[in-house]
Amino acid sequence: MKGNIKKLAVLVVIVAIAIFMPVAMALADLPFPLPFRHSIQGEYAATTGATCMIAPFGFNPDLTPINGASIISMQNRESIFTFEKGGTGSVTGNGSIITLSFIGPNGPVPPSSGSQTISFDFTYTVTPDGMVTITQVPGTYFLTFTSGPNNGLTYQVEGQSLKGTITPDGKNITLNTNASNLFTVIGPNLPSIGLNQSCSGSSVLTWQHNVRP
Repeated sequence: MKGNIKKLAVLVVIVAIAIFMPVAMALADLPFPLPFRHSIQGEYAATTGATCMIAPFGFNPDLTPINGASIISMQNRESIFTFEKGGTGSVTGNGSIITLSFIGPNGPVPPSSGSQTISFDFTYTVTPDGMVTITQVPGTYFLTFTSGPNNGLTYQVEGQSLKGTITPDGKNITLNTNASNLFTVIGPNLPSIGLNQSCSGSSVLTWQHNVRP
């Protein structure tokens, strides 16, 4: 009788190990173990949509463009967010932009469309409950047009940040741009001090794999 009990106990242990091994292996392959820790890692594929406003003369304190002058554009992008250990990362991507007609210094400017590539480095923080904040590293954000009226021109962006949440399994991140987070666009055919821009948009990131060596 005792021998049968011992055999049954061994069988139960073996079955339990067989059940939990796949779970442990799956958790080991997540971007970060649960519960949340203060650093994540891995490559995430991102889809981004945003509507942006450039204010040639800047913004008033209430976020309305000075003198009512503004340029509205709609943007869509596909990109890869790479999160390294220790709170650093980078983005590379490409997308399209549609700019609505506006009144320029020489009169009406017709609507246009074009394609662009982007890249920048960032730092990030993650709270224990899964809130993430991404801050662009100064001097690293470059946007180059690959088609459209500005084809071949490269612009520099300064001051952009993103905030969002991570799902409990670490597989998905949702980021949002805050319209009150004004940033500066610097480049050819723009004033030397650049132009202020405000964007309202969101990005959905889906984990692909850990950072390859």
